[in-house]
Amino acid sequence: MLRRFGLYFFVLSLFATFANAQSKKQPSAKKILGHGKELIRVAEYHLAVEALREGVQYYPDNAMIHFYLGEAYLHSKVESKSKALPHLKIAQEAKLENKRLNLLLGKAAQYNHQFKSALSYYNIYLKSLDEDDDELREEVYRHILQCKNGIFLKKSEQSVNIVNMGSLINSPSIETTPVISADENTIIFTSRRKGSMGDEDPLSGMAYEDVYISHKDENGEWGMPENLADINTEFHDACAGLSPDGKTIFIYQSDESISRALTGDIYMSQFQSGTWSKSEKLPEGINTSAMESHATMTADGKTLFFTSDRDGGEGKMDIYAAHRLPGGGWATPYNLGKNINTKYEEGSPFIHPSGKIIYFSSKGHSTIGGYDIFYSVYDDEKKEWGKAVNIGFPINTADDDLDFCVSSDGMRGYFTSIREESEGGPDIYKVEMPQAEEIKVIELAGQVKTESGKGVSTSVEIFNNHTNELVEVVATDSIGHYSAFLKPGVNYGLRCVYDGYLMASQNIYIEEILEYLKLEQDFELKKVRDGEFEVLENIFFTEYSDLNSSSNRELKMLSEFSKKHPDYQIEIVLHTKSSEDSLVNVFTSKAKADAVMKALKKLDPEGSLLGKSYGYGSKYELPTAGGDGTNRVEYIVRERKEEMEVFDYDGLLEKREPIVFEDGFVFEVPEEGEEINLNAFITFKTGSNEMSDSGKKVLDNVIHILEKYSDIVMEVGGHTDNIGEEAYNKYLGKRRAQQIAQRMYIRGIDKSRLIVKSYGESSPVASNETREGRNQNRRISFKIISVDTDKKTL
Repeated sequence: MLRRFGLYFFVLSLFATFANAQSKKQPSAKKILGHGKELIRVAEYHLAVEALREGVQYYPDNAMIHFYLGEAYLHSKVESKSKALPHLKIAQEAKLENKRLNLLLGKAAQYNHQFKSALSYYNIYLKSLDEDDDELREEVYRHILQCKNGIFLKKSEQSVNIVNMGSLINSPSIETTPVISADENTIIFTSRRKGSMGDEDPLSGMAYEDVYISHKDENGEWGMPENLADINTEFHDACAGLSPDGKTIFIYQSDESISRALTGDIYMSQFQSGTWSKSEKLPEGINTSAMESHATMTADGKTLFFTSDRDGGEGKMDIYAAHRLPGGGWATPYNLGKNINTKYEEGSPFIHPSGKIIYFSSKGHSTIGGYDIFYSVYDDEKKEWGKAVNIGFPINTADDDLDFCVSSDGMRGYFTSIREESEGGPDIYKVEMPQAEEIKVIELAGQVKTESGKGVSTSVEIFNNHTNELVEVVATDSIGHYSAFLKPGVNYGLRCVYDGYLMASQNIYIEEILEYLKLEQDFELKKVRDGEFEVLENIFFTEYSDLNSSSNRELKMLSEFSKKHPDYQIEIVLHTKSSEDSLVNVFTSKAKADAVMKALKKLDPEGSLLGKSYGYGSKYELPTAGGDGTNRVEYIVRERKEEMEVFDYDGLLEKREPIVFEDGFVFEVPEEGEEINLNAFITFKTGSNEMSDSGKKVLDNVIHILEKYSDIVMEVGGHTDNIGEEAYNKYLGKRRAQQIAQRMYIRGIDKSRLIVKSYGESSPVASNETREGRNQNRRISFKIISVDTDKKTL
């Protein structure tokens, strides 16, 4: 500690002397060089850059000042290293004799992605080394390998759009470690901007690191970042990771009061009741006496990935994983192995919500210089992570590229980098990757609300119906919103319980998906009261009336619900699919209802809370778009009385109104090739394939039409406004049409009856000069292609 204070006062004295000299007269070149070289020696490179940059203004022809300014740039953490090249070229043209000049020119050319020139400089420098310069020779060989990697990656340069996040997110100081919520409406990051919770770091002269948060407004623009005062301390606090649901943030914290210590730990904070909780240190095993700096968690909360430089790793900073134990603690962490970790440094892991792809930064593998961003895909057969793959140029540069996190569909990324357009030091960038392979995962989102429409704070339990295992318990926010990530090909049961309300369940089974799918599933809870009922969505039968074991979890939950409401009895009502023999239907439905009641009585042997079971066959049809309303199991709660009355189920169902189009809309089949007039459009947000709320009713109407007229083949057309490049709009129109076709397919419309087409910006229905017009042009159109059985494939 005393040595650090000594260095601090030494640097201050250097600047004081320099400032004093400047106030009297122009400092000599010798004095400028002396100060600059000394600042480089004590590794204060950003201060050296300031001093020597001012020096070249006084002495623009002084090759030595240019040489040391170039060296300072190459070591700077807050300036683009590419700025070194012109200054080192001046030294070269002046024939400055310095053995290290070709080494520095090689590095500067490498940072400017002039890889072939860099190789030439490195090879000249190698010839100048003595036989015993093994360490320098190894360093140069490593740079040569990086340049060869760069040449290879530049040949397959990716077509991506990289943009600086702008002066609201980025500042003249340093911004790093962006993490994004699954809906991309919230970003949390680390910044050393003015306004830090603590004083200035006395050694660097910058503010201590703090964690900030920003939200998008209704127009999709980022709001002013807010300091997370509930989390930040007076020392270093950095964002280390975010859970996919955005409710758990991991923080790196160091209590070192002079500068970032060589050790630090990972803490966790949770968003509860509208605020972030006080950060809590993760337990021993995750944290050690070494440094732990970044963390990322799988969507189900069962696996934590983090970085540590503890002993026993592959190299310096490695990536580890730990699995959550049944009791809530963490198992012993394990190193991810040589496919991920190298003898160099790895950092900033990010596990995609699918759980199958991990992104991270590394100074090893096939880097083209500094930290590069890599990804690895999990091999289910080998039960290990695959070999690291460089994400490519120009996302990766020869400088440090870190902290990569990716959108749920894999099409956009956010990361830290220093580039020519940086606001100051490392900045946060966004990359759009239209050529990336879309990650096929199901993002489930919805809201739990009461009959009045009020969202409530509770949880949604997700089960695997095949195995009866609990997959995840998802906590909602204060107004009932929840999100989770599901896999295709798995039959999921969702259940929600809230005090005073009926247990509600949903079933989600999507055998396969064509692309990333965002699925909305709300729960509207009904109060516990006499005669109220809910559908049991996860009751399954094998043959005739035999219950499938996949029903066990739902039945157990219903039994537990019943026991918590002793003033009510449970009755079971069952409906079956229609057939020619209605009498058989009634008998079948009654047998199935009896089977459900029998299974419930096994769970509650006393049976005091269980009532009667009824079978109504296909008598009461509930017409729903894409569903079979006649095939369902319902439970009804009845107030307990001395003599139970027979429930008048007929009377209740007769009050249900059929589904009709709003505003008196009557559909008439148009001519082939003619666009259907639906009196409304399915519209989208700018640059997005996310459907607006008003479009959901339009989609219901279209599905109803296709159900009524089973011989119709329909074109689903995607349209955009004229904002952006024409090629991108053509691509976006296709994405929008595919998203709608995917929803129609999931809701029961055969793929052979749907044809996807993109019109891009070519068929506007309104002027693109106004916002209202552009909103109308971002739409989906529907055309009747044929009204015969000549089906065409999607």
